Amino acid sequence: MRLGKAVRILIPVGTLLGLGIAWSTLRMVEPPSDAWSAPQLQPPALEPLAVTQLTRTLEGVVLDAASRPLADALVFARGGDVPAWCLSDKEGRFRLERLPAGELSVHLVAQGQVPCTRLLDADATQAVLRVEQALGPAPALDRRAPTRLSGRVVARSDEEDADKSLLGGLEVLLLPVENARIDPPPPARARSDAVGRFAFDALFPGRYRVVVLPDWAHSSSGPDLLQSIAGTSGARELEHEQERGDLTLDLALGVLDLECRDGQGAPQEGVLVLLRGNGASREWWPAVSTDAGGRLRIAPLPPDEYVLELQAGSWQTVRSLRLGPDQYLRERIVSGGPAAGKESGQ
Repeated sequence: MRLGKAVRILIPVGTLLGLGIAWSTLRMVEPPSDAWSAPQLQPPALEPLAVTQLTRTLEGVVLDAASRPLADALVFARGGDVPAWCLSDKEGRFRLERLPAGELSVHLVAQGQVPCTRLLDADATQAVLRVEQALGPAPALDRRAPTRLSGRVVARSDEEDADKSLLGGLEVLLLPVENARIDPPPPARARSDAVGRFAFDALFPGRYRVVVLPDWAHSSSGPDLLQSIAGTSGARELEHEQERGDLTLDLALGVLDLECRDGQGAPQEGVLVLLRGNGASREWWPAVSTDAGGRLRIAPLPPDEYVLELQAGSWQTVRSLRLGPDQYLRERIVSGGPAAGKESGQ
């Protein structure tokens, strides 16, 4: 009874197990019906490259501006991306082969001539190429030796109380003027003596701009005492070629005399004085102070407009001045109040 019951259970179980094994086996050996496959790409269609036909020939002659043949001239032609070149013979003739069709750009380079370019028509096979401009002479170094230049600075004022030391210690500066020379001379400097004489012992030939600086501006920038001469304008230039000793620099120098006193009339020592140009020049003069007598002289000064600043402790004043050519201007200033007196001499 028990054995028959077990057989009735095992038979359907075994059948189901066998069917499952058979189905799995078939799935493993049978290829899938929906397998993915890559698409077939078609190569792009390319147009065939056009081969440039190099069948053209260009010949002719190269001439200068006077219609003379130029030998050994470089003739360089370019049509599109195809270059060709040759040298002209002794009669100026040239021949270029294997050129493309179309317009040609022809470049000419010849000794002693300015390089140029000519544009030829698409059907040109013969050409007369003319170079219109010759090169000028090559710049040459100036072989002339330096020579001596001397002269004198002259102040035109003959004021009796003029400060005779105005002409001493001035710096005469010669600045080369730019030109076509490839070897301009270097700048040159000289100092005037007590009577205004100066000398350059070895000055190279050339064209110079002349500048005269006050003694405190030595080897630096400063107001040009030569520019503001009455009746003249602009800078002075000098052409130096050979030795000379007659150069005269005529200056129109002015002087500013100051006297500072307090409200009781006592001289004010140590008043700080600042002066700057307020017209053609904006240069500052060096700061100075009054002496034990309350006096101060600022010289030499070119004709111009000026701003004068004075400081003493908490007191300060600012004045505007105008100094003419060869003028001696005297200012009397009272600290803490208006000027007690003002006079000028010319």
